[in-house]
Amino acid sequence: MSGANKRKFSDEYIKYGFIVIERNGFHLPPCVICHTVLSNDALRPGRLERHSSTNHKALKEKPKEFFTAKLHELNRFSALVVLKTKQHNRLDVENDLRCVLSSFNPRISDLVRKKQQHPSH
Repeated sequence: MSGANKRKFSDEYIKYGFIVIERNGFHLPPCVICHTVLSNDALRPGRLERHSSTNHKALKEKPKEFFTAKLHELNRFSALVVLKTKQHNRLDVENDLRCVLSSFNPRISDLVRKKQQHPSH
């Protein structure tokens, strides 16, 4: 696709439930509801609206603020995933392996005795 044919994102597309990401110099619209990323060619109000009305019929009459709130939820979730991934990447597996590979046999009966039993519900 030549530079002249690249479609540009408009902030008004949030009313259809779409935001913008950029890949290889192209604006692509991901849906804030189902996370489907459409092609650059779909950056037309008619095509965005068709996706929404076909895939999210119950949300057709929702105001722009509804989709903005969904975007904020998505951003918070994405930030949480990044934090959890960073935390996971910093785990010290070496110490865990040392316990597994240890020749020391734990006294399970002592461990069990020190734990409080949970009453049945």
